[in-house]
Amino acid sequence: YPLATSLKNYFTSEEVCCPCGCGLVWEENFHMLMNMIRHDVGGAMKVSSGARCEVYDHLKGGKGPHTTGKAGDFLCSGHFAHRVLSVALHHGISWIGISQKGSHNMRFIQLDIVDSDMRPWVWSY
Repeated sequence: YPLATSLKNYFTSEEVCCPCGCGLVWEENFHMLMNMIRHDVGGAMKVSSGARCEVYDHLKGGKGPHTTGKAGDFLCSGHFAHRVLSVALHHGISWIGISQKGSHNMRFIQLDIVDSDMRPWVWSY
């Protein structure tokens, strides 16, 4: 994913690193792609889950995509969720998890670029 030299870094290392403090962060190409998507979305995309080491992922009940540094969950709902999905699809994201139940401030969309034979794929939580 080529990075335009004028592209802003919208996500800090604190937002995308594993919360346990191990130092795992998003993989560089994924980080660049998320910056491109955020730029095209035209509004803040709050990260609810960035990279996760295997230990932290297991504690959260995860199943691996975040451990690669190539997955992120973004808080969004309603019209904004539709915008995030549209832009992500335009940028070639083909592995998408959607959680749009419950309180609007807890709804999210997972985007990832983990290699898999099961692409394209969409699932709900």
